Amino acid sequence: MLNLDDEREKKNLENGKETFSTSGCYNKNWVLLTNEQQKLNALICCLCNQIANNALELQCDEHENSEQVYLVGEECLQGYLNQNSGKCPIGQHDHCEFSKNKSLRQQVLDLLVICPRQYDLRKKQSNQGTNTGEKEGHENESNWNSTSQCNYKGKIKEIIDHLDKSCELISIQQIISLVKELKLQTEKLKENDNEKGKQIQQLNVQQQINELKNNIRQSDQTIIQFKQQFEELCKHNEIKQLKLENKKLKSEKESKQNEEILKINSDNTNLRQQQVCFLFLFLFHKKKN
Repeated sequence: MLNLDDEREKKNLENGKETFSTSGCYNKNWVLLTNEQQKLNALICCLCNQIANNALELQCDEHENSEQVYLVGEECLQGYLNQNSGKCPIGQHDHCEFSKNKSLRQQVLDLLVICPRQYDLRKKQSNQGTNTGEKEGHENESNWNSTSQCNYKGKIKEIIDHLDKSCELISIQQIISLVKELKLQTEKLKENDNEKGKQIQQLNVQQQINELKNNIRQSDQTIIQFKQQFEELCKHNEIKQLKLENKKLKSEKESKQNEEILKINSDNTNLRQQQVCFLFLFLFHKKKN
């Protein structure tokens, strides 16, 4: 099972919360990478169990005889008091008294740490690649530096300047912003694709209508051509029929004329024969007399 600090850290990463905060307490696991546990024991916030940022020391009369020094981060204490009607987190009494502990604040600011963005990046990768099971201890500094992308190491008080001016890594908030922007752009692209799809569909419908009109126009032209061809064919057939009839009439006329000629010739032949016979008879009778 992960300890409470690891669980809190994992939730922070999942929720997009960065390790380094200018107001909240500092992540203890992050600071432990470059500092000994014993050195940090006196700097722990008694409310969140992290390294106290802007450390305040509780100085209520109710626990002034206690041997323990109650140290809290300023943001943690203000949040607790607002949620609990100003009651002290130690003993729940009224009128919580506290003061700045300048010495401890300076010790915290002088702690050496690695780049918090590098820590967040590697911690997130570690959480994504960790199987179920017990996780023992903290990652040592050499393991982190062997695959780091930002090799910065400096004091906590210098972190803001490093992040603003020299760090090449992108913060979690920037990543989240980029992811949101990417999702927004993706949604816009999908909307544009859908709109273009509708436009293309409308264009296709209009194109189909135009093609149908062209087909109808071509069909009309084809019908007109067929009609003209049919009329021409009919005219041709009429002419052909007239020619046939004319030829037939001509043939009949010629045949009739031939028959008449034959008849005339036959009549002439008969007449000649009769004339010959008559002449023969005439000569015969004449000779006889």
